[in-house]
Amino acid sequence: MSYKAHIKKIIPLAMPIVIGHLGIMSMGIVDNIMIGRLGATWLAAASLGNALFSLLMILGLGATFALSPLIAAAFSAGDREECSTLLHNGVWLFSAMAILIMFMLWGAEALIPFMGQEEEVARLAASYLHIVSWSMLPLMLFQTYRQFTDGLSHTRPAMYMLLLANGVNILFNWVLIYGHWGFPALELDGAALSTLITRIFLSLSLFVFVGTRRVYRDFRPTRIRLKLHREKIKKLLRLGIPSGFQAFFEIAAFSAMAVIIGWLGAEALAAHQIALSLAAITFMLVLGISSAASIRVGAEFGRPGHGDIRAAGFSSVWLGAGIMAVNGLLFVLFRKELVALFIDDAPVQRIAEQLLIIAAAFQIFDGIQAVAVGILRGIQDVKIPTAITFVAYWIINIPLGYLFGFTLNLGVEGVWYAFVLGLGSAAVMLLGRFSHKSRLLTRA
Repeated sequence: MSYKAHIKKIIPLAMPIVIGHLGIMSMGIVDNIMIGRLGATWLAAASLGNALFSLLMILGLGATFALSPLIAAAFSAGDREECSTLLHNGVWLFSAMAILIMFMLWGAEALIPFMGQEEEVARLAASYLHIVSWSMLPLMLFQTYRQFTDGLSHTRPAMYMLLLANGVNILFNWVLIYGHWGFPALELDGAALSTLITRIFLSLSLFVFVGTRRVYRDFRPTRIRLKLHREKIKKLLRLGIPSGFQAFFEIAAFSAMAVIIGWLGAEALAAHQIALSLAAITFMLVLGISSAASIRVGAEFGRPGHGDIRAAGFSSVWLGAGIMAVNGLLFVLFRKELVALFIDDAPVQRIAEQLLIIAAAFQIFDGIQAVAVGILRGIQDVKIPTAITFVAYWIINIPLGYLFGFTLNLGVEGVWYAFVLGLGSAAVMLLGRFSHKSRLLTRA
């Protein structure tokens, strides 16, 4: 099958995932805009709290990514019972992970006062993180069912729930941050409570949806079995744990940079949060393509002779790279208007605008590496890619961020230059790995 034919299959599958990811990001963007109205200190605290939450959350969410390619491969092979068993074991496994991560987040909360941040930023961030940590369990349950429906190539249900959740989040932000309808103005804690309420809504709504739709009846998605299958748990862990660490190593680099940038002051950290929020929107676009590519490659992998995995994979990569190139151009052309949406603070705006120019430079690399991770997961290759992400983000990105930012006195811009090199190295190594592995598989 030609690249064009594969792209035609990937786009309808990816679009609902992309819209769903944008729904997730729009919640974060709305949070930052509404928090930004309180001032740079509150926005900096949200940046720090979210950085720490994301650092541990991604371990859990990344682990759930194992479910969709496994479901896709089983469904492609006609094994519905395997799909059902994977889901039920995934619910227990990922719920246990969520509880473990919650305890880890409470430990991270206790460390915030020792991170060298401004006192008020640290106090607000600790309170914010404590509240948001309770949302880990509903978030993981939603993600488990989302990976199940996505693996069946039903990517719209989660999209609908995420779009509805945006309305829930905006409403409760308005009520709880500023104090309306008789509620006190809880400021940053109000934003955290709104996030918790929204994630509970997400998990319940998708659970009810799959439990009431006839198309899922054969899978018995809401009749959770008490019996665990050791082999299924092992299969999910073998693919899920490395997948979680792949995402962790990248997020860790950004989270470490948030701490380092905090040493430069609240203005630098607030500008970093604004630019990162915008870059994260474009990343959600390519992450949707990555998820769809993982499903498509996983389905090809489940066919006799592993199907047409090379064309399915490479067509996804070039699609992601092209979209990110356009996004980078938009960052440069409209940087002033984009930054002005977040905060009315001239020094912060100037810094954020410069960061967007740098962000434009790494967009293509970010697109390639994100999709490459997805297609490698589709062929169930995760161990070597995990090592690659460790090298790219911890051996290259983080040390260079400190070197450029402080040793060479390039400030926050220097930290962002390191992102370009880290993402670029990841893109080259991961794409090379897929080319090698897919060639071996199709020759076998």
